[in-house]
Amino acid sequence: MRVLDQVITKAQAVVPMQRQIQALHLFQHTKSRLIGDDQPRFTESAIPDVADLDLTDIDVSDPFLWRQGQWEAYFRRLRDEAPVHYRGDSKFGPFWSVTRYDDIITVDKDFETFSAEPQIILGTPPEGLDIE
Repeated sequence: MRVLDQVITKAQAVVPMQRQIQALHLFQHTKSRLIGDDQPRFTESAIPDVADLDLTDIDVSDPFLWRQGQWEAYFRRLRDEAPVHYRGDSKFGPFWSVTRYDDIITVDKDFETFSAEPQIILGTPPEGLDIE
C-alpha cells in the first residue's frame, strides 16, 4: 500500500464521517469556484414508463424518478430482470446498480472487492429537489 493510501485509511478511521462529508463538500465547492463546475445539470421532463424501455436504457440516477413517482417501477423491473445492472452512459458516467437485498448485503460486507474509492459523487442535485 502506498504511503498516501495509508494516510487516507488512517484519517478515514479517525475522522468522523460527518466531518469527512463536510470536507468533501468544501473541496467540491472550492474546486468549482477555482476551475468551474462541470457537474451534470438536469432539466425535468416526463419519465417514460419503464415497460417501454430496453434494460440498457434504464437510468436510476435521474433525480426526477422520485418526484414523478416512477422509482418503484424502475427498481422493481431491475430486481426482476437485472438485479446487478450496468449503466454505461449516464450523465455521471458508468455505474452499477445492485437492487436485491441479499446482493446489497454481500456488496456492503465486501467493501474491498466492491469499492468505489476514493469516493462516490453523483453530481449537483437540481434546484428545488429535496433529496434529504
